[in-house]
Amino acid sequence: MEGIQTGTWSRGTDIQNIVTLGLMALSRLLSLGEGDKPQVPETAVKAQAARQCGLDAQACKYHTLAFDRAIDLASAPSIRKRLLSALGAHHHLVIDFTHLPYIDSAGIAVFLEGLKIARQQGQSMVFVGVQGPALQLMELTRLNQVFTLLSSHP
Repeated sequence: MEGIQTGTWSRGTDIQNIVTLGLMALSRLLSLGEGDKPQVPETAVKAQAARQCGLDAQACKYHTLAFDRAIDLASAPSIRKRLLSALGAHHHLVIDFTHLPYIDSAGIAVFLEGLKIARQQGQSMVFVGVQGPALQLMELTRLNQVFTLLSSHP
């Protein structure tokens, strides 16, 4: 395989650092043209959702996905399936991290993909209860400027 370097990874942290850098680049790509997203007041987010709904009362309903177990490389595929299914069935999605003990870069990548799909389809996806390690990871990678983080359920 000419031009492709192969090798083995000596430490898991090397892989995690590379994935984190990749997530940072992806977050910048998602926010291209938008600049740094200002923190929008929660009332504005709720009002925007109501405007998007129009007369369709069913579309106005929020669907909540709550997570109370660690989201990591092992669980990411099942979380992805659950998220994509919810995006296919609901217009407004609330991701509840109130009881989430841990999330790694593989889990964050799943939610970045979900956000990209939601934006492409004119849907909304917001996060509530982001705290502890999840908030630290989002702040470290500046994803708190890409995701809409609310303090309470809309």
